[in-house]
Amino acid sequence: MKPLSIKSKVTLIATAALVGLLALVSAVQLSLFKVELRQVLESQQFTLVSRVADDIDQTLMLRLNALVSLAKILPAEELRRPGAMQKNLENRPGLQSEFDALSVIAADGKFVAAVPYDKGRAAINLSDRPWIRGVLDGGRPLVSPPHRARLNGEPQVILAAPIFGPRGGVVGVLTGTLNLFRSNFLGNIGRTRVGKTGSFSLFTKDRLIVMSSDKDRIMTEGPVPGASPFFDHAVAGGEGTEESVGSRGLRALFSYKSLQSVPWVLVAVLPIEEAYTPFAETQKQIIQFMVVLALLLAPLIWFAVRSLLRPLLDLHQTIRRGRSNPSAVPEVLVPKGDEIGDLAAEFNALMRERANAEAASRESEHRLRMITDNTPALISYVDSELRYRYANATYSEWFGVTPERMLGRTMREVLGETAYASREPHIRQALSGKEAGFELPPALAGSERHIHTRYVPDVRGDGSVAGFFILASDVTALKHSDRMLRESEQQLSLALEGSQLALFDWNIATGEVFLSDQWAVMLGGKPAPTHTTFAALAELVHPEDAAQLDPLIRDALKGVTPYYRVEHRVRKNDGGWIWIQSHGQVIARDHRDGRAVRLIGTNADVTERKRAEAELAESRAQLERAAQHDGLTGLPNRNLLGDRLEQALARARRNQQLISLFYLDLDRFKEINDALGHAAGDALLKAFAERLNACVRETDTVARAGGDEFIILLEDVREEGDARAIAEKIIDAMRREFHVEAKTLRATTSIGIAFTRGGTSGEELMKQADAVLYEAKRTGRNKYRIARPALEVIEGKPPGRREKPGRGGKS
Repeated sequence: MKPLSIKSKVTLIATAALVGLLALVSAVQLSLFKVELRQVLESQQFTLVSRVADDIDQTLMLRLNALVSLAKILPAEELRRPGAMQKNLENRPGLQSEFDALSVIAADGKFVAAVPYDKGRAAINLSDRPWIRGVLDGGRPLVSPPHRARLNGEPQVILAAPIFGPRGGVVGVLTGTLNLFRSNFLGNIGRTRVGKTGSFSLFTKDRLIVMSSDKDRIMTEGPVPGASPFFDHAVAGGEGTEESVGSRGLRALFSYKSLQSVPWVLVAVLPIEEAYTPFAETQKQIIQFMVVLALLLAPLIWFAVRSLLRPLLDLHQTIRRGRSNPSAVPEVLVPKGDEIGDLAAEFNALMRERANAEAASRESEHRLRMITDNTPALISYVDSELRYRYANATYSEWFGVTPERMLGRTMREVLGETAYASREPHIRQALSGKEAGFELPPALAGSERHIHTRYVPDVRGDGSVAGFFILASDVTALKHSDRMLRESEQQLSLALEGSQLALFDWNIATGEVFLSDQWAVMLGGKPAPTHTTFAALAELVHPEDAAQLDPLIRDALKGVTPYYRVEHRVRKNDGGWIWIQSHGQVIARDHRDGRAVRLIGTNADVTERKRAEAELAESRAQLERAAQHDGLTGLPNRNLLGDRLEQALARARRNQQLISLFYLDLDRFKEINDALGHAAGDALLKAFAERLNACVRETDTVARAGGDEFIILLEDVREEGDARAIAEKIIDAMRREFHVEAKTLRATTSIGIAFTRGGTSGEELMKQADAVLYEAKRTGRNKYRIARPALEVIEGKPPGRREKPGRGGKS
């Protein structure tokens, strides 16, 4: 096998070294990119699982509180009348929509009523269920552990609230069932996707799987200790994100978060294959780029090495010619002062010593010939009859035609008819005394090269043209670079199109702005480049956003900040508004004064993200309001009242101010409710609440404690007489007729009033007001009573457990 030449060896070594260096740099960058990608994925996924866990906690607590509220108003005597209790439950459509089933269970564990009703429940006794015993014995609401129903064997979770009897004891349990196989907020967890192939799962800290995308795993034991590291960390109380292998061999990113309301753990799983898809795609593109780069670099390096070694090759050829023709005086051009140049210089000196007798004109002609022959361009002369009179050796290298064969022949004979026809207009131009310059593609040039040609006319003193010089340069490398630039621009355009980003380029000096096709799409048009001005773009910015945008751009132009990034609204073609995220950076400044002259950047449409953020904020606000206000009257509930009362007591202690608390209820409300129905009762309660609000100041708090009970908190009371005046105003207001469902009703109220300057706790203050309310009811109703420091609770009844009318309490 023929050994590789020096050119080939140097080309291979240089190409391998350069590609290897680029590969090493790319590997380091890919490694850093993978680390950053994983950090971003872990942060985003943990944020997602935390939000979903918070939503589950909030939903569980809201539904448990709804059960507690209903349990407080369920009549205990209906436990002995299943038909009445069944009808009572059926009249709760709002609560039925929150659960798969509602049930009332007696203290002996038997079902009293259930919605939907199932005859099979009558034979079931739940007294041995630990969660039933927990509610009956503890008197507190709870969420049961996941278990299988005795009725149908399906997995479920029970929310339970105690029902209290007339003497304060627990006499039954109100339950709401969530079937884990059905479409409820727990069942939907297993069907929710993380990314395209990921999922959520829910399990207890006792390793029982509550919810999974695989329905067969629900209510099964999770991995044994040591089988799944992330599972062990999660059940141990840890929170976070880690890359691990699941019990079934799936390598994924696992994010886990403990719930606050129940001892459960929520897990989000994203397979590694999907998580690192951007990394794999980038790695593939870099490998492809390396292959293309190697293929492009190898010929370029080969030509460069060939150019560097050209003097050595020329020297070799000259020595051979000198040996074959001793009378000749060869001359080698010495282009560089290196070893090859030194060798060529020594050789030229030896040749000059042999040819001292040669004429100076011959020596000069020979040198000129050598220069032109070694010039990497075509140099020739054509007379007015279009015959070649001179041609350098480059013709032989490029076209395989020696200068000797060209001399005396016409251009048509040397070039051929096709090539001559493509040059004929330029030939006529040169013969007319004008210089002609042109480029011909390889097909017309008769070569594999791109050649730039100049015809320079040889004008005599009398103005006639003796002929013209031909100077032709090889611009193949330049054409290749231009093609690569166009391909790079095309790749950039495709990348921008895929990313949905609109690229902009702002010439600050002229105010002109160029925007890529995506900008027209964002404004509602068809893809097309946009040429506009900065002033025209500024008119599209929403007036409310201009004050925020202008300072950021000014700071970037002045160099105060390296770039600007801002979100603002712009007007679309149809007059609507979209949100965009604009990111720009100055890339060129005037070297004289440092002023910015060019700024480029991108615009991204973030309208959908903004809309999703607004909807999420609205949902959270509605949930917060529902948790702090009464659903019927819209008044603050006990939770919000408790917060305001504690704040009022703190201010009263600090400022030594008098505050007053009113405890009210409607006289004989149960009789009205029983006679006219719940709808009329609810309407009366709403009208009663409106009159209460009209009787107090805007700074005072009117709250509904439950049923027909209301509480008013008055701050900054100057003296006891102020509270008396408001109480009398309320009693007078309630004496007026109420108009409910085309009926005229008369209803009065009784009020208990207590005072403090902050030295009494909120609970004690409500006990005092509740006690004197009981006294007002006992002594005839439709009046108010004021608690004195020594006043005791009437008949020792706990104020917080006062009976409703008709059950041995107030009426």
